[in-house]
Amino acid sequence: MTQKLRILCLHGYAQNADIFRVKTGATRKNLRAVADLIYVNGPHKVEYPEPGNIEERQAVERAREAAVEQRAWFRVSDDHPHRHIYGLQEGLDTIRDTIEKEGPFDGIMGFSQGAAMAGIVALLLEGQPSADMKSVCNFAIPAPHQRPRFYIMVGGFQVNVVELLPLYKQPPCSIPTLHLVGDLDTIITPGKS
Repeated sequence: MTQKLRILCLHGYAQNADIFRVKTGATRKNLRAVADLIYVNGPHKVEYPEPGNIEERQAVERAREAAVEQRAWFRVSDDHPHRHIYGLQEGLDTIRDTIEKEGPFDGIMGFSQGAAMAGIVALLLEGQPSADMKSVCNFAIPAPHQRPRFYIMVGGFQVNVVELLPLYKQPPCSIPTLHLVGDLDTIITPGKS
């Protein structure tokens, strides 16, 4: 009998591991004979927005009553045209610590911001980050754990911030990746994915 794949799953912005687990229920069911999906929370709490209308107020109240904790892997400033990333190292540390404690993992699957994070991890592991990149973030897989052999990115995107420009200018990643793009996605449009 072959050993099942182990896939680390990274949720999207303002989700959490439990929400992502529920949203991928059909995927888990279809893969249960070949893969175990392991979910982890991003390190940053996302505060509920101020509701703009009665529907939004009711949605926020329902979420608060259900004690749903929204999480993120990193944050991006709204300073245009030079946006900046914050909290990236904490997100990378969370992934590294999870690999160290619960690994090894054959692959990483991310949704939206989690997919962007998976792409950042892939590029950091694949390339030779410049000194500029090392001052922004540092990531290595702890020994004796293996590097992920594949990445699945659902609704992923390039994080267009000043600090990550050198990372995206590296040669393309040679690790196998699967990119799922939603034609009807209104947040991460196919052009951004």
